[in-house]
Amino acid sequence: MVIATLITVSAIAVTGLVSYVIAKYVNGLIVEKKEREFHDSYEDKLKASRREKYSALDEQHKKLNKEFLKKKAKTLKRSKEVLRGQAYEQITPYLEEFDYYPGDCRFLGSPIDLVVFDGAVNDDIKKVVLVEVKTGNSRLNKRQKQIKDAVKNGRVEWLEHRIDTEPVVLKHKKADELPEGEVCLCNDCVE
Repeated sequence: MVIATLITVSAIAVTGLVSYVIAKYVNGLIVEKKEREFHDSYEDKLKASRREKYSALDEQHKKLNKEFLKKKAKTLKRSKEVLRGQAYEQITPYLEEFDYYPGDCRFLGSPIDLVVFDGAVNDDIKKVVLVEVKTGNSRLNKRQKQIKDAVKNGRVEWLEHRIDTEPVVLKHKKADELPEGEVCLCNDCVE
């Protein structure tokens, strides 16, 4: 009877142990499945969040790139217009429709483009003309308008500015006073 009791107790213990191991194994599988589901769900949410974020960033990048390309195109267009205008400033005296002889023109560039001394080539200056060359839709700037107004209102003057200079007199230096290879530059030695 003792043996039968021991066998029964052993069978119950083994069954309990087997049940425990099976329960632990099944529980592990369930936990692992839940963790995988949670992880997959989290990954899906993260990917969706990243897609939204990257999509928004991509849209913002496309918008900024489009604005940049527009600004770049405007800048290039403006640059070409400026270069074209500068070229015309230089060649205007040689164009057929220009009313003055090219030899009478002097290029300034700024604040006005040309000064024409009408008749200078023939030593018979009749008038002085200030010329501003414009192309396309360009307009006079503030300073150019002020110059135009000054000329139109007769606020133009002639100024002859003389500078008095005394002749430079260099003292004579003897050959032994000069560094090797140099010569005296006084008026007597240079003549």
